[in-house]
Amino acid sequence: MEELSFSGELKYKGWHIVIWHKVYCEVRGAIFSIYDLKGGKKKIEKEIPITIHTEISTSCKGQKGRLKVKNPGEVRCHTFSGDMNLIREWAMYLRAGTFQTTGVTMEDFEIQSVIGRGFYGKVMLCKNKKNGGLYAIKTIRKTLLIQNDDTVSIFRERNILSQIRHPFIVSLFFAYQTKSKFYIGLEYASGGDLFKRIRNPGIPFNDVRLYVAEIALALQHLHNNGIIYRDLKPENVMLDESGHIKLTDFGLAKNISETGTTKTMCGTSDYIAPEIVQNVSYSFPIDWWALGVLTYEMCFKKTPFKDANRANQYKRIVNETPNFPDDTDSITKDFILKLLEKNPQKRASLSTLIDHKFFKGMNFADIKEKKISPSFIPKQSNGKPIYFDKIFTNEEPQDSIATPQTNFSGFEYNCQVGKSFIFPV
Repeated sequence: MEELSFSGELKYKGWHIVIWHKVYCEVRGAIFSIYDLKGGKKKIEKEIPITIHTEISTSCKGQKGRLKVKNPGEVRCHTFSGDMNLIREWAMYLRAGTFQTTGVTMEDFEIQSVIGRGFYGKVMLCKNKKNGGLYAIKTIRKTLLIQNDDTVSIFRERNILSQIRHPFIVSLFFAYQTKSKFYIGLEYASGGDLFKRIRNPGIPFNDVRLYVAEIALALQHLHNNGIIYRDLKPENVMLDESGHIKLTDFGLAKNISETGTTKTMCGTSDYIAPEIVQNVSYSFPIDWWALGVLTYEMCFKKTPFKDANRANQYKRIVNETPNFPDDTDSITKDFILKLLEKNPQKRASLSTLIDHKFFKGMNFADIKEKKISPSFIPKQSNGKPIYFDKIFTNEEPQDSIATPQTNFSGFEYNCQVGKSFIFPV
């Protein structure tokens, strides 16, 4: 595949230069080159290597955007100025600069069905023409990402999934792009999502315990790798062909290995922890809070702090103890309340709950190896998405045309199916 690049003029202020001056910039692969334009000639001024550790940030000053680039060990940032939309495009290119290329395109697949849709695009069930393998291919429109200043999410998801492998986390097999879209090829979980299982017909208690244990193992693995998930909810918990869970949608996930905390307010209101509502720095305990909410929901078919008024809901999250049905057994209640502890320093996690009576009779080594099966096993459907909402599956199965935008160097990724995973450093 042809190496993609992006270039153009920006205003630049380096480490030792206090005034702005016009430069010609080019990103090609993982190198960001800056050229001096003095005297009408293009002369190389600086070459900046882009790695997964490079800090790339954007901000807005009036009508102008600011782009800052800083590598580890550098005292000051390289700062660039230009139109805000252009600055966002540059940021996308630079963030994509470390990824390897692959030859995968939609021409390699037959689109079977639409199985999901979000604000930025949709998810399609696709069949590989050569080997018959089924994949969930997520398509994301570049124009919408830029318009909503959310370019970082697609690269964050791609980067995290390319480095994580776990039996209860969806696998990334490939990623590529066209002029108008990004494509992410994910493991297809044929059993649909947990949302549908909770609402109809409901989940048997032993399955609840198994799902909670599997999710907890996935969260622990993410946390051990410095990653905070931040979006645990039923819609993001898929079920594979054997009925086991697969966490998906890592657009809000973040690696906090270096900082240990973050402060961005994000997530779904029913599942966010008190410290997020209070707008203070938070860390991994917010994921355990969300698991507490989800456990409550799987048991009682509703979330514990639900309120039509968002402000009232936030007050309840911060101040109230959840109500339980009168017939709730004390063990389940205690387990949930330990996860819904308001103080994140006192909140439970898998390491403190692994011996809780809620998991009585369950061996976590067996759970991780999928030796314990849930009662619900998805029916074999010959590749038909029978556990997905008909509002999606009734759509025309086609890759819709989007307005051309541009290509971003190095976004592509390929993991050879059936062989050992080799992850980029």
